[in-house]
Amino acid sequence: MLPSSQIEEWLAHARALKGDLPRYIPALLKVHPYEAGITWLAETEDPNGIAAYGCADHFVPLMSLMKPFLLQYVFDNFGAAAVTSLVRDEALHNSYQEIPQGKPANAMVNGGAIALCELLPSSEPIRQWLNCPIDQELLESVRQNQSRPNLAIAHALGKSKLSSDPDQALARYEELCCMVMTPRQLVQQSQLLRNQIVLETIRRHGMYRHFPSNIPCKSAVSGLLLAKIPLWGSIVTYCPPLDQWGHSVGGQFLLTKFLETTGIAPLLYSD
Repeated sequence: MLPSSQIEEWLAHARALKGDLPRYIPALLKVHPYEAGITWLAETEDPNGIAAYGCADHFVPLMSLMKPFLLQYVFDNFGAAAVTSLVRDEALHNSYQEIPQGKPANAMVNGGAIALCELLPSSEPIRQWLNCPIDQELLESVRQNQSRPNLAIAHALGKSKLSSDPDQALARYEELCCMVMTPRQLVQQSQLLRNQIVLETIRRHGMYRHFPSNIPCKSAVSGLLLAKIPLWGSIVTYCPPLDQWGHSVGGQFLLTKFLETTGIAPLLYSD
């Protein structure tokens, strides 16, 4: 579909883009900052035909990219009423780490995902569903972070009676964030994201209004970026350096180039 030479040029440019690594999680500082990759799956053309360039087979933590899968799992197993009882469906006004006053803004912010973890008996059902292991070193690194802003979020949920055991909900959340997949595996597993409410939630809230996309996109501070293209398929990019909002700088560049070059450019700009 695209010349390999063109994609390699994109990857070279993405590797040269500047950004920051998440210093509040020491284990994420061990990555090579100049890695870059793009992987896609055109489900409507070939459900098994994955195209991969650059870094596609290294295990990368899902971090916030677990949130779409968590939301899909909760919809499938607990229903829409369970979701709306715990989170709203509103745009984020401050940081994705904001401490909620009552229900969190939406399921794509930290507070919303921690609230949904209240429904889980453990993280194991989702890990089995995704066939996804936990990076134990990363989990320890996350939990050793002395500030742990998510701890304040969890306790705020407890005060609002949205969590009966805030510490346990946070533990499940952290375990899910520390699941690891390769970009190749992630683009394959993204086919599980089929609920239209889930996709609309990702479209409206996945990038916190900081990337001009009218398609469902979700980023992670590990450098991953997932885009679900309606009636086409999925794209995963990986490039560790982040912008000020925690989105992959190179990943946004690669996704934009892919969408524009393949003719999906009209979907690139937000409504």
